Amino acid sequence: MNSELKQTGCISILISVIVAIFILLGSSYTIIDPDERGIRITLGQIQGGVMDSGFNWKAPFITKIKTYKVSTQKLNAKLDVFSKDMQSVIITSDIIFNYTPDKVKLLASKYTEDPTQTILFPIAQECFKEVCKDLNSEEIVKNRDKIRVAVNELYEKRLAEYEIFSVSNVVISDIDLSKQLNEAIEKKMVQDQEAQRAIFVKKQKETEAETAKIEAMGAANAVREQAQARADAILMEAKANAEAIREIGTALKENPLALDELKIKKWNGDFPRFWGSGEHPMNVIFDTTTNK
Repeated sequence: MNSELKQTGCISILISVIVAIFILLGSSYTIIDPDERGIRITLGQIQGGVMDSGFNWKAPFITKIKTYKVSTQKLNAKLDVFSKDMQSVIITSDIIFNYTPDKVKLLASKYTEDPTQTILFPIAQECFKEVCKDLNSEEIVKNRDKIRVAVNELYEKRLAEYEIFSVSNVVISDIDLSKQLNEAIEKKMVQDQEAQRAIFVKKQKETEAETAKIEAMGAANAVREQAQARADAILMEAKANAEAIREIGTALKENPLALDELKIKKWNGDFPRFWGSGEHPMNVIFDTTTNK
């Protein structure tokens, strides 16, 4: 019976040793995810450098591994700012950032509290206040993209002294005003749209009137040109007739017999009668033929 007890005791001890070995081995390593980096903390002190992702050894029981996610993260921040006209404007913003992988040791040693709440959030609040202080509430609503660009530029400058962060973008997801202020802005926007439409209609009518005026001037010019062309044609014809008569007169003056020849060609066989006597009878010819 004693041998059985001894055998049972040995088995129990062996099992305990095996269990202890497994516990010891289980406490001697850690696996860090691909999007994380780790820091060894032994008895409250940071030991070694930054631990990369994968399998890593550590001292069992006395060493803890603190991991930090180094992939892209999003911090949602609801910020209360005052506009130029002293209106409270709630801006909901998403800060897209990541921890700098090789600065995780600095992150663990210097920034013991959550840096997103002690650094990222307060700087975002400051940047939005700085950008919006010279804008009234209506301008904040209308110019959200310009505000985003200005905040990103200012945010980058303010965050430059902190090596642990890399901020890729600050996005404005929502701008919330009071109900009365929203209604006033909507009414103002409708009035602006109506005013712009009235200006457009006015310009359109002015353009149409100018077009009609140009068309009328074109038609008047065409009529004037046609009349001038007719007048020029008549004048040219009159000048041609006058020139022809002048040439005929000159020809008759130089050759008086030509007139007699014309008379002979025009004579129809009837003898005309002249009133008067002498060398120059009256130049009126009476037709003495009897009407039949």
